Amino acid sequence: KKYEARNILSDLFINRTIPEKQKEIKDQLDKLNEEIIFSPLPSPDAIMYTVQPGDVLARIAKRYNTTYELIMKMNGKIPNRLNIGDQLKILTGKTKILVSKQDFTLLLLLNDKYVKQYRVATGKNNKTPVGTFEVKNKMKEPVWYSPDGGVFPYGHKENILGTRWIGFKDKPNLYGYGIHGTTQPETIGMVASNGCIRMLNSEVEELYDFVTSDTEIIIQE
Repeated sequence: KKYEARNILSDLFINRTIPEKQKEIKDQLDKLNEEIIFSPLPSPDAIMYTVQPGDVLARIAKRYNTTYELIMKMNGKIPNRLNIGDQLKILTGKTKILVSKQDFTLLLLLNDKYVKQYRVATGKNNKTPVGTFEVKNKMKEPVWYSPDGGVFPYGHKENILGTRWIGFKDKPNLYGYGIHGTTQPETIGMVASNGCIRMLNSEVEELYDFVTSDTEIIIQE
C-alpha cells in the first residue's frame, strides 16, 4: 500500500501535523516517490500509454497536459526512438508549487500530494512577492536581461540565471519574476536574489520538466 502511505505522509508533511518528524516524513516520502513518481512502474498517479503508429512524444505530452521531457526521463526514452507497442508511464493531474520564504523551500505537488521539496534562495530586502502566480514562459539556457540594463546570453559570466527559467505572468507592479537556476550555488538557503526564486541547476532542471502552462505557483511568507 505504498501509494496510500505516500498520500497519508504527504498530508502530514504539508500540514506540519508532527513538526518534530518533518525530516523523517520527508525522507520516507522521497523513498516512496522514487517508485511512485520517478520510475517507469505503474502507479495511480499515471496512465500506461501504448505507443501507436505515427505517435510523437510532444503530441502525446500535449494530450495529457505534461511535458515530453518528463515522459522521456520517466521512461528512459529519447524523442526519436519510440517503438510501436512501447508502454509509456505518463503522470496525470495538476502540478502546483508552494514556496516558503521563511523556510527557503519550494514544494512540488501533483494532485495536491508531495512530489519533492527543494532548497531555494529568495530576494534580498524582502523583494520576493507573496501571492499566487501563473506560468508565463519556460526557457532552457536563458538570456539574462539585467535590471541595470545589460543583456547577457547564457554562459556569459554576468548571466546569473543558470540553466533554466520559469517566468511568472506579470501583475500590477510585479513584473519580471520567476524561478531559475543559479551560477552561485552557495547562495541557496539565503536571501540573495533581486526577487526571483533561485534553485540549484540540477534541481531546477528536474522541476522544469514537471511545470506546464497551468501550474499554479504560490509564494508564502
